[in-house]
Amino acid sequence: MSYLLNLSSTPGSSVTKEFDPPLDETIQVKADCGVLLSPEEEAAWVVPRLLRISERHRKGGAPAILGWLTGPFLVCEVIQQKLESLAPGSCRFKSFEIRGLSEKLRDQSYGTYYWVFPPRLNAVAIEETDFTKGRGSGGYKRSAGRISLLPDTRCVIDPKIVANHHLWRVPDDYGTDPDDPASVGSSAYFCSNELRDFIKTERLDGWSFDKKCVNKTT
Repeated sequence: MSYLLNLSSTPGSSVTKEFDPPLDETIQVKADCGVLLSPEEEAAWVVPRLLRISERHRKGGAPAILGWLTGPFLVCEVIQQKLESLAPGSCRFKSFEIRGLSEKLRDQSYGTYYWVFPPRLNAVAIEETDFTKGRGSGGYKRSAGRISLLPDTRCVIDPKIVANHHLWRVPDDYGTDPDDPASVGSSAYFCSNELRDFIKTERLDGWSFDKKCVNKTT
């Protein structure tokens, strides 16, 4: 069983994020997607840097998972270690020390977080899945691959492809139209039932488990 992930939208849970020194967004996207960086971009990517964050409005401190709405994500050390124990070597990681953003919290440390690069798996059973603009390949194309989150819709995953992976994301061309070179796809991350249960049991915040996906049976 898999769950479609997004960054939590719970009021007061979001934080502002800034790399220090700054990191060009184009480099972030290319590195996350596995696109070959130029020598200048590679030099900028490997520079040691902090990620500075504001604290949560209600709880204070940092959530266990940081990131952007549909990814990429940075996870705290506890989750990074759990991922490695569940599926050693399945994900790649890049570590960042997390510090405070405001002048008052400039020296406040929130520990080490890990930008996680999970494997890309073509595991969504498109013809059996409901997208935001319909089921199957037609809905997939019209929706750029965005899966419907409505409670009466289905997201179907091929368990043979997912196998023993506990965090994974769709292929880099997911949601694109092969007949339209200018089409833009969408991002989607999924986690296993085991990882979700661990995060829930340990009360680790930051992810929203937006859709419970069922396994393809044939």
